[in-house]
Amino acid sequence: MSDNDMMVCPRCLGKGYVDKIDIARLGMEHNWSPGACRYCSGNGQVPRGYVNVRDVRERLPVGCFVILLAVLASVVLFKL
Repeated sequence: MSDNDMMVCPRCLGKGYVDKIDIARLGMEHNWSPGACRYCSGNGQVPRGYVNVRDVRERLPVGCFVILLAVLASVVLFKL
């Protein structure tokens, strides 16, 4: 997958973890705590099509990497 197919994670802004500033920016002070970013699985980048599948503020389970891999595969196979 090329760098053109990926984008900076809109949740952690590419850091791989969410801090109090990210939490406040997204208005999730009463719902989240600082830690590893579950939106990008801690790597700081997501496939471009992923933001159309999952809302940045949506609560994601730890195992959400399966969805991320499915979106990644669709981007590679279908050039979404």
